[in-house]
Amino acid sequence: MKAKTSLHNGNPSPSEVKAWGLYQAIAWIHDLGYHNVIFEVDSKMVTNSFNNKVDALFEFHVILSNCRDKIQNITNSRVSFERRQTNHVAHKLARASRFNACNVFDYIPTCIHSLLV
Repeated sequence: MKAKTSLHNGNPSPSEVKAWGLYQAIAWIHDLGYHNVIFEVDSKMVTNSFNNKVDALFEFHVILSNCRDKIQNITNSRVSFERRQTNHVAHKLARASRFNACNVFDYIPTCIHSLLV
């Protein structure tokens, strides 16, 4: 199990933030050489736009197009929707990232340990 948090400057829209997070996750997994990965996103709009291959010139769609290009190199992987209320691990990591802005965890972080054990 691995986890990663990072901090980026700017003033993107909420949908762009979700799309950028997905892109960063896909790029990281690609760089690690992993396959058979399910990327869970708590934004129905991001998931639907990604899976329905909606292309446009808006930044949101450009980011998702880059996601689709990158995920093609990760065998047997997909993006699926997970309700925010049920994705406790992502919620805890997001809250912890305020204190650990740029970390890679090669172990189960203490903030989510109780949720996974």
